[in-house]
Amino acid sequence: ELENEIAAINMTTRGACGDCVRGVVCDALAGVAKDEAFNVLPYANAITSMLIGRADSYGLSRKFKIAFSGSKADRANATITDAGFIATKKDGKKGFIVYVAGGMGSKPRLGDKFKSFIPANEAFLYAQAIKLVFAKTGDYEHRNSARLRHAAEKLGKETIFKMIEDKVAKIRASSEKWRLDIKEPRGFKPLVSEPRVRFSAAQKAWAQNYVTAQKQKGYYYAVVPFLWGNVHGDDAIIKLGLKDSLFISRDQHIILKNLKKTDLIALYPVMAEISPMSADPRVFANMTPCTGASTCRLGICRPKGAVEAIHDHIRNSDLDFSLLKDIVIKMSGCPNSCTAHQNANLGFMGGTRREDGRSLPYYS
Repeated sequence: ELENEIAAINMTTRGACGDCVRGVVCDALAGVAKDEAFNVLPYANAITSMLIGRADSYGLSRKFKIAFSGSKADRANATITDAGFIATKKDGKKGFIVYVAGGMGSKPRLGDKFKSFIPANEAFLYAQAIKLVFAKTGDYEHRNSARLRHAAEKLGKETIFKMIEDKVAKIRASSEKWRLDIKEPRGFKPLVSEPRVRFSAAQKAWAQNYVTAQKQKGYYYAVVPFLWGNVHGDDAIIKLGLKDSLFISRDQHIILKNLKKTDLIALYPVMAEISPMSADPRVFANMTPCTGASTCRLGICRPKGAVEAIHDHIRNSDLDFSLLKDIVIKMSGCPNSCTAHQNANLGFMGGTRREDGRSLPYYS
């Protein structure tokens, strides 16, 4: 029954877990960020649909992750994943910078830049080729060394690059459909003039922390922060009334896009009701914990509790933490790096240490 309900809204559990191609990660600000080369969301969606339907996307040695970022800011962590694509343009043509064999975990590795430019419509060709090389080189006997980054360390990046090039050539020569035919999503026309609206002091503080102008003149996106990513209330999303503009960010919050100033005024009371954190400085929302030992059998520490304690400390402080709007803090409860704590201004990793003959949890 649950699977039928999921299918009814065009969703699937394929790629959710297991040794297969996982859900493709996309830049949460795709289509609206001022710094993006172009909107990568249609490409991420196309790659997802094409790969999860293939039998060779399953039964791999370990999980295989793909990410699409709209700019070199790399909001999707394309440089630290198995196959990463960063949007760029060359002579006015859309394309991608391709990174290979990156990853986090206890032995993190920055991906190797494989290509400085490939045509955008060849993204599936390269994603499929990289996946097939992983299927061939993955360690099927030792799970702790079974990711693509381990194969790259063992064989060397030049060998991996050569194997990918060979796979690309083989796919090109086959009858397989590999060229993407992407239809650009209909964009919002810039507003000729913005309506005049008056923000209260509380609304101004909220907008300074959680609202940002889009590349489309007159439109904005808003971050709706939730403690630990928990959305309370079955009708919380319905109350927002903006399902076609709602996106989930990788830092456990909701992003609402394509809002006019009048939409922001209408949104504020609803958002304030379902997101108490929206009244706090942005650094609150920039703290991302994993679930930790509270529910994860691999967890050592409890980052959620640590983040909540930090929040309480900040609220009782006389310091102006609104000045730390761009500071990112991530806390992982063990070395597995589920929050990618290595990619933060302040990163904390849970572990154990011996003290007075006892094993105690601690952060490094």
